[in-house]
Amino acid sequence: MNTDENELPDGALHMAWLREGHEIGLITQIYTPDPSKHTHIHGRLQSELSYTFERWRWPERMRISQCPITMRTGWPTALLPTPDPHLIFFEWYDQGEAGYEGIALDTPAGDHQLAAESYEIGMPFFSQDLPVIFGSDVRYLVRCHAAFIAQPWQVDWEGTLTVAYVSVIDRIAGLICDIPVSLSLPAGWQLPEAVITEVMQAQQQNRVLPSWVRACSFSDDDHLDLHLIDDTHQIIALADPLFIAPSPLSPIVATSAEGAQEAKWQDIAAHHLQQRLSVKHLRHPTDAATIVAAERRHYGDAPHEWIVDDYGAIVWDAADVQALVWLRHGDEVGVLRGAPFDARKPGTPHMFFERRAWPDLTLLSQLALANWAGQLMALSVSPTEDAVVVQWEQQDDTAAFYRIALDQTSDGVMRVDRAPAGVFDQISAQHPDGRFLVALRNQGIGWPTHSSMFRLPRRFLAGIATLYDWEKHTMHELPLCADFPANWQPPDLAQRRSPRLPRFYQTAISLVESVTFADERTLVVCYANEARGNIIFID
Repeated sequence: MNTDENELPDGALHMAWLREGHEIGLITQIYTPDPSKHTHIHGRLQSELSYTFERWRWPERMRISQCPITMRTGWPTALLPTPDPHLIFFEWYDQGEAGYEGIALDTPAGDHQLAAESYEIGMPFFSQDLPVIFGSDVRYLVRCHAAFIAQPWQVDWEGTLTVAYVSVIDRIAGLICDIPVSLSLPAGWQLPEAVITEVMQAQQQNRVLPSWVRACSFSDDDHLDLHLIDDTHQIIALADPLFIAPSPLSPIVATSAEGAQEAKWQDIAAHHLQQRLSVKHLRHPTDAATIVAAERRHYGDAPHEWIVDDYGAIVWDAADVQALVWLRHGDEVGVLRGAPFDARKPGTPHMFFERRAWPDLTLLSQLALANWAGQLMALSVSPTEDAVVVQWEQQDDTAAFYRIALDQTSDGVMRVDRAPAGVFDQISAQHPDGRFLVALRNQGIGWPTHSSMFRLPRRFLAGIATLYDWEKHTMHELPLCADFPANWQPPDLAQRRSPRLPRFYQTAISLVESVTFADERTLVVCYANEARGNIIFID
């Protein structure tokens, strides 16, 4: 490291011009190895790294000040000047976590980090982040999180997309608010040709794909202007976006250092068991038979299911069966079998959907699912048992729901409808008459690591529910926002997590507990904060 007082230090991590270019701010890193921690671990540890903020006069290259900076976890990723010449922020990221820390400049005590200007936003729901911006009065710190544009470039179904959201940190009110951004598109809508060319070039050159939001800026101190990919603009009002009454500090469950070590290890074992992928056990409505699934220990493992009797003896086990489901009140079994199509391997077999009689397993009908490349995510049956829904992840990092009608058409073929879906969507509910399907993309947190995100009152984009209408071929993404008071913690934490469990063992918590149909035209959303919300929809 360069120690000359008139030379900028070597290896500065981040730099930013300050005060109209008369000064430069930078973050430096100091590595202090701890040999005792490297007997089995290679590479630098977070605990061995420390950081310093420095301010230099430019072009004289004279150091004005320096001060240590810290963050709860992670690494500094950006230095963020503000319109206030006496305030600067730095951003940090870690796996599933992100935040901002303020630094006061030119105080009587010198430059120093501000404990009151510490904000955590968690893992962004969308992965394309636009630059952080500030209003001229620095009341709001805003970051826009936008969705990438991926194939297909033509909208097959009319609907509404949640294309982005903005995280607004209100420094005056002391709260954080997520504001969704939606875009309504007619069936057949296409991206502009220039954007299609941009996407194709990004894919060919392995660059970051463009997002639905071109730019996010302040039109005045209380309004944001979002420039969307179709050259339209959306204006978002920020003044008093929400009010959440602060709550007293929540009690902290202490862990006894004298707790029984055996009980502690039992709790750790139980925690690991909960983290394992769930195994399917779908019992026949009346018969002594159950559909079971092999546990998929890795994401890319091919699924496999078979049928056993009440004693665990195998009744039917075909090697290429990926998913099974009971049909027609148990008189039939639906079978998804075969291998995903691979254009690189000539002669690759296709996937097939079959209907077989139960219990003799006679083949009743078969549908070839030509050119299905990718992998199975889920298979479920409609409440009316006249169709099945296949959730399929494709090779281009997109997904789709396929609805296969069990009643054959006049030409003897089962009809298939396709609806676009998100890779992280999961089927949450189906309407009793089978016409509507709800898929949920949930925001999850890990407790207690993410408890710091709730230091301030905040409104989370807790999830996105997509309502599909198979009859009208429409889909509408419904942003699900939930309010959490300051210092919130899960109300059922004692049931979810043992107090003996070490802190670094994370307990997964979904911010949206469920989305279900209350009646023919009402969805009920249950949140982790025990709030409930109704969504009424019409044809």
